[in-house]
Amino acid sequence: MPGETLASMALWLTVFVGISQLLLGGLGVYVSLRPQRKEHHWLWICCFIAIGLLGVGLTGWLATENDRTQQQATADIHHAQSAANDANNAAIKANVAATNAAMAATNAETAATASQRETTLARNEAHKANVETQSLITGGDTYCYVLASPAGNEATLTVTTIGSSPLHEVMVERVDEDAMRKILVPGHPMNSPFDIDRFTYSYPSVPFLSPTSAHTIDKISLGEGNRRSLHFNFFSMNGVWGEDLAFARVNGVWVEAIRVTRHVVGYGIGGYGKGPFGGKTEQNTVYPWVDPSFPRVNGQVDW
Repeated sequence: MPGETLASMALWLTVFVGISQLLLGGLGVYVSLRPQRKEHHWLWICCFIAIGLLGVGLTGWLATENDRTQQQATADIHHAQSAANDANNAAIKANVAATNAAMAATNAETAATASQRETTLARNEAHKANVETQSLITGGDTYCYVLASPAGNEATLTVTTIGSSPLHEVMVERVDEDAMRKILVPGHPMNSPFDIDRFTYSYPSVPFLSPTSAHTIDKISLGEGNRRSLHFNFFSMNGVWGEDLAFARVNGVWVEAIRVTRHVVGYGIGGYGKGPFGGKTEQNTVYPWVDPSFPRVNGQVDW
């Protein structure tokens, strides 16, 4: 190693300087103790000067080499520290670049997610607006039923709506089930095709029914008996549904029971039909109401 070589040289030079000084001192003692011839004085003077110059030169060279070695070591340290700083700065820059790239990727992903979420929200809002628009046109899930207000032996019939959308062109058909049972006797065919008109009645179409509105359509007689049964069919742009309206006289007062049903049709295997092309209509109750005092059989209304 260069440092070890310089240290070895410095050691040997120090030894040489010490030896030269010892020689110079010993030569001085020798000259002072022994008488010398006059012609040798200049010779000894030259020897003293040569040995002194040699010691001074070696000492100066040793000091110069030591300074140069220290400067080189300091430069090496500075160079190593600079290289370490450069490496550290490069690592920091690489880390910052990686962090910025990761943040950019995260921001891009966040922006993409936000864009997708906004697109989904916009699509949902558009679909919702479309459904609402269609509901305003067709009636949506709104339906209506006939509510009776008995007074004596008569009852006022009022069409009442339930839902958030208006109904358009509502047709109401009333079926008198008591009269139908008298005309349609099992085993006896109808005498005339017009017999059906004796127990059915179609009211004029109601052009418009706003949500939660009411429209009076008729006043009927409940008769002198204790029971009365009516059925209503409703036809509108949003579908077809029916209502069973039953009356019972309890302690001289007419009370009622209401059951509104919608048609649910199933087809094929897994539906309500028995075959792949067969199907039948099931009734789904959407609105039941029964007066607490209405007579029941085993806890149920005998419709």
